[in-house]
Amino acid sequence: MKKEIKDMKLFVYGTLMNPNTVKRLTGKSPTYEKAFLMGYKKYSTGYIPYIIKDKDSKVEGLLITNLDEKDLKKIDRYEGEGYLYTRGKVEVTTENGKERVYVYVGKNIKKGE
Repeated sequence: MKKEIKDMKLFVYGTLMNPNTVKRLTGKSPTYEKAFLMGYKKYSTGYIPYIIKDKDSKVEGLLITNLDEKDLKKIDRYEGEGYLYTRGKVEVTTENGKERVYVYVGKNIKKGE
């Protein structure tokens, strides 16, 4: 039997910054920590925020620190992972230093679309 990984972390910068959204999706109250991501820029299609690489920019957001694999699968469905976004690993900075965490990056989107 595969052991489930707990304490996975996700950098969020849009709708998932709302604890009610995360609770509705995962059934648990999120634990947040302030963080920022260097080398990316935040854009919006009007109501859907996304980030793409931009070496001269940074994105301020929050780090959700109490997720597990099942939670991420639920959030993947909500975020349209593979269609609207790609979930990958990045390095973010928090008040405790740098950490490698998950993030959703806009898929097939060019600057300012």
